[in-house]
Amino acid sequence: MRSKRILSLLAAAVMLGSCASGESSSQTESSAADTTAAVTTAAVTSAAAASAAQSEAEVTTTSVTETHETEEASEAETSETEKQPSDITPLMWEAETENGGRVVMMGTMHALKEECYPLPESITAALENADALAVECDVTDTASTVAVQMAQLQNMYYPAGESIEDHISAEVLKGVSDFAKACSFDLSLYRRCKPWVYVSLLETIVMMQTDLRIDLGIDSKLLESAKEAGKKIVELETAEEQLELFMSLDDEICEVLMSSYTGDQKERLVGQMEDMYTAWCSGDYDFFAADADGTELLQQLRDEGVDEESAEKFTEIFGRYSEIMLYSRNKVMTEKLEQMLENGENVFFCVGTDHFCGSKGIIELLRADGYQPKQIQP
Repeated sequence: MRSKRILSLLAAAVMLGSCASGESSSQTESSAADTTAAVTTAAVTSAAAASAAQSEAEVTTTSVTETHETEEASEAETSETEKQPSDITPLMWEAETENGGRVVMMGTMHALKEECYPLPESITAALENADALAVECDVTDTASTVAVQMAQLQNMYYPAGESIEDHISAEVLKGVSDFAKACSFDLSLYRRCKPWVYVSLLETIVMMQTDLRIDLGIDSKLLESAKEAGKKIVELETAEEQLELFMSLDDEICEVLMSSYTGDQKERLVGQMEDMYTAWCSGDYDFFAADADGTELLQQLRDEGVDEESAEKFTEIFGRYSEIMLYSRNKVMTEKLEQMLENGENVFFCVGTDHFCGSKGIIELLRADGYQPKQIQP
């Protein structure tokens, strides 16, 4: 859920000072244990990240939440057969080869709303007509999730005596804390967590202010349907690889990402996530492609009056982030997609919408390699 929200990082361009240093305050064994319990199931993939953090935030409202979810489940069971397919039209393309290879591609969003279901025929037919479903990783694989959680616990904390205050500036941390408080979320238990944990957690907190739900993410729904139908599941990445991506974000990148979260930005950040959802539902390519290459972001910084040195520094950091989270992955995904085509396979290929868009996205990479992907919706 990266697109457009990046524009909220404009303020970060003037907050690129070196990371704060100094001795961290000590923590008692009790508080450390509380911290461990609070984030034991913290996320690796975007979907897993949101689910775990949402569970943490709902600790104080468990009974209310469970009642709400029970009512929703009951309503869903009684009205599912009466509901008409939704009219969502997420971005979809198809590519074919002379040897019979066919790949239908769709950009996904890892958290959706109830109104998206039942899925329209354009999506259900794409899955039904395919022999295999290709996804970033199988978020329904329980065994893999447990293994990743164990790996995460070994890497998400600083050693005793070290905390986030030693790595991220006090100004940015104050903003993050104010933002979390505005969302009724307590970050105090996370002081020993590394910055990459905050990056995932903060975006999750924004999502929690909306009606978007991880359990309604289209990735998991398609996986469930594919498995029920006996389709082959192709994982383009492993959960372990995705965890490594998050852990590879250095302090400088994380500080920039974190700096967009301040107490007075709650409404804007929530609004941007709602805008992203609307853009996904309508298949708005321009929305997702707008900041894919960083050039528009640099111009936006200049228009906002940010000095050239800070703007270029910020853009360089953003570029490193994009290379890790998007561009390098796009190349690998494209290579695997092309291999499917050359093997004559029939696949429904579903990954995050950002991966398809922009000059470094999968669609343009396919064209550069001589393939002719055709957009089929919207």
